[in-house]
Amino acid sequence: MTQAAIADDDGRVRRSARSRDRIVAAMIALIRAGDPNPSAAAVAEAAGVGLRTVFRQFDDMDALYLAISARTEHEVAPILAQPFTAPDWRGRMREMLARRAKVFEHVMPLKIAGALRRHQSPVLAEAQASFVARERASVRAA
Repeated sequence: MTQAAIADDDGRVRRSARSRDRIVAAMIALIRAGDPNPSAAAVAEAAGVGLRTVFRQFDDMDALYLAISARTEHEVAPILAQPFTAPDWRGRMREMLARRAKVFEHVMPLKIAGALRRHQSPVLAEAQASFVARERASVRAA
């Protein structure tokens, strides 16, 4: 492969990654703006990409919801990963509850949107079950 072909390929890869990020950001923005179930066409328009690009990047809307979930988990991970400072379990529980309140305020519109689709999607139902299992484990750890 020539140097020009490698550079062009890298440009396509970067452009594809930017499109994917814009699609995820647009979906999140639409949900936060009050549309709990935006269409792929609305997401494409908000992201400034074509509808085909949405489905080139994501096989289906479930895949897009999973990407939103991954991005959101990445955003809240630093909050949840902070070590507890309280010396006793009651103090640790208070710290955990304060953190969870902060996290749930951040994710609530996205959780509602996911809940609306979960009954139609085994993929989203499984993701929710995994989330609940992690939440229970964090309570036990505290």
